[in-house]
Amino acid sequence: MHLQRYYTMNRFLLLFCSCLLSTTSLLAQKPVVEQAVQQSVPNCNGILSQRMSFLVDGSFQSEEVPKQEITKLKGCGIDDFDINFFGNMNAITSMLTRMTKKTEIHRLTYSDLLDEINNVKESPFYIKVRTINDLSETLAKRVGSFKNWPEDEKLFDQLGSSSNIKGKVLSYLRENPENKKTYKEILESLKK
Repeated sequence: MHLQRYYTMNRFLLLFCSCLLSTTSLLAQKPVVEQAVQQSVPNCNGILSQRMSFLVDGSFQSEEVPKQEITKLKGCGIDDFDINFFGNMNAITSMLTRMTKKTEIHRLTYSDLLDEINNVKESPFYIKVRTINDLSETLAKRVGSFKNWPEDEKLFDQLGSSSNIKGKVLSYLRENPENKKTYKEILESLKK
């Protein structure tokens, strides 16, 4: 069981890493659900004792619901990365499987959900994915510079970038010594 979970998490991590640089344009965008709910983030203490009625009232069938429900915990130490990471059907279903071993589904509260999220956040898998995301965001915002390339290349290496991608970026920087584009913009222009 643990070995299967290990392989599943590693396959996800590899897929996540390979897609990360090609999807950096998504980093700057705020999800529509987040924009709508962000204006009405409740007090943390007020939500924790509430039961998660969406699990039993039929609204859980919608793909948008997990993100909306996780967003309710934003005042409880949950940030935008967590909302995107946990706010999907696969993640919440996996957490519910563990939570319902202790508590019946109709009795689950947001406190139970927050506890489960915090448990996952302590796992090596989450920490690794979070680190990769943070590195990717740093790189996406950094202006590419030939002079700083040795330092920046280390970030590309930490993200698992191929020699081909690094070579293209380095060539671009050599050809554009006065570059003002971020690495995100450079990578997008190299795709064209």
